[in-house]
Amino acid sequence: MAARIWPSIVAVSLPPLMISAWLAVPALRPKPIQVSGLLQRQEVCFLTCASVWAVGSVRLSCKADFVGVPHACPEAAVKPVESQLSYIWVPSIAGLLNLAPTRGVVTRIEQDSRLVFGNSASRQIWQALYGGWVFHAIYWPIAGLVVWRWPHSRFSRRVTWQQGADG
Repeated sequence: MAARIWPSIVAVSLPPLMISAWLAVPALRPKPIQVSGLLQRQEVCFLTCASVWAVGSVRLSCKADFVGVPHACPEAAVKPVESQLSYIWVPSIAGLLNLAPTRGVVTRIEQDSRLVFGNSASRQIWQALYGGWVFHAIYWPIAGLVVWRWPHSRFSRRVTWQQGADG
C-alpha cells in the first residue's frame, strides 16, 4: 500500500516544487524592472479586453497569466500622476508568439514616495498557476472524464466527496 502512494505524492508535488525551485533560485527568478513616468490607463485586447496601466509605451497587466490575456487593474488607489513602477516579465504563450499586448505584470506602484499597489512576483506566479482559468480549464475536464469513465476510482470518490471503504 505504501509503495503505491509515493508516485501519487510525487505527481501532485512536482508542479509546486518546480515553481518553488524557479522562484527560490535567484538566477532563475524574474528580475523586477523599474519604470517611472506619468501613469495612465489604456485599453488592450488579446482574447479579451481590459483596462491596464501604462507608463509611456510600457503597458502592464495587474495579474500574471501564462496564456498572456491582459487583466484589468483596479482604479481606486492609483492617480494619473508621476509614479515609480516595478514589474516582472512572466513567460506566456502570447509573449512567446510576440502577440502579448502587455510587457509584464505590475508588482509595485509608488506615488509621492507612498506605496499604492503591491503584489510580489512569487504571489503573482502562484496565483497564475493555481488560481487562473487555465488551471481550471485543464483540471476539471480531466476530473470529469475520470469520474465519468471510472466512477468507482479513488479519484472519483475524492472529487465527488464520497466515502469509500478505503478512503
